Amino acid sequence: MSNPIRRLYRPEMKLLLRDLEHGPANIHDLCAAVGIGLSAMYRYLKLARAAGRVRICDYESARGGRPVYDLVRNVQQRRDVPRPEPLTGTQQKRQWRAKQKAKNETRI
Repeated sequence: MSNPIRRLYRPEMKLLLRDLEHGPANIHDLCAAVGIGLSAMYRYLKLARAAGRVRICDYESARGGRPVYDLVRNVQQRRDVPRPEPLTGTQQKRQWRAKQKAKNETRI
């Protein structure tokens, strides 16, 4: 296993940071852009977050789905956005019913 400090200067890390300059992305988008596997990308993101270069700026769904990563552009931005609380079963059912009701109303 290589030294974590050396990993900060590897070509994959440079590609990761370059792709995040274009805007926030989830881990699957980054894997496709950089061309490395999911487990390797997790390691690079963990290292970049520990070094203060990358942060979690959002989550894909309100229930706390996949994290969306972004570059840290200033010191005040270093903290990750907290993961939202998952929906209860009742809240999930309400959302599903509202979605079904809206779908049925558009058919009429």
